[in-house]
Amino acid sequence: MAVTHADLEIRRRSRDLGGKAGTAVVVLCVLCGLLGFVFCVLAESSRSTATWEFVSTGKKRTALRCIYSGSGEVALLYGSGGFVTLAVAMLVQHTYIWLAISNKKAKSTSTHRGNFSSSHSFINLFTREASVVFLLAWVCFAVAEVLLLIGIAVESIHLKRWREPRDGCVVVRRWSFLAAGVFDLTTVIFATSFYLLVLRMKRERDEEIAVRNEVIEAADRFSANATALRPPTAASSSAPAPNPNLSEGDASIVVSKLIT
Repeated sequence: MAVTHADLEIRRRSRDLGGKAGTAVVVLCVLCGLLGFVFCVLAESSRSTATWEFVSTGKKRTALRCIYSGSGEVALLYGSGGFVTLAVAMLVQHTYIWLAISNKKAKSTSTHRGNFSSSHSFINLFTREASVVFLLAWVCFAVAEVLLLIGIAVESIHLKRWREPRDGCVVVRRWSFLAAGVFDLTTVIFATSFYLLVLRMKRERDEEIAVRNEVIEAADRFSANATALRPPTAASSSAPAPNPNLSEGDASIVVSKLIT
């Protein structure tokens, strides 16, 4: 079965902002954000703690030593899952947005006319509101990833010989993983809001360009009709122009013929 130009056009529209691909990306982002929050909650509930006990050191001497409650492997896996899912949600959505904007600019370069073409970058369309939402999304993303990285690094310290008493134990602070989960959800909310703002501005820009192009086309049609309806120039005189090569006798003959 041959693929027509209309089929290719439908596929391009499905990849545009607001199409099926955009909806799928937003749904994927939200699901990854929720999954990352679940991972953070599980990591918080399974994080290792340290208890201090008096341990015999020989010769009837005791010393205060700390012992880990677990190896930290479970919390490490959950924290890694939250880190990866949040990174996937953020990078996939923003990569799709910028690719869709770039494709829209390339397509509109060949379709828009005059001074109303896509020479105005979509970056110029970003309002202050969209810029603030974009920055907040990345700030929350950075905070969540840093908290998760700290938790992963701390939990990886005592994967082996965690039952041995130690002089000091390093543990993840309470609620650190949960705070990362909260920033995870906040990141998803801001990222989705940024997508919706870009989609709204894109539609407003398309409507504005469509109206301006219609005005240009109407002006062209009016100019063409005005040219077609313009009255013709005055007809030239029916009298023959004098021929300088005629002699006086020939001229008298011509005049007599005209009189009769």
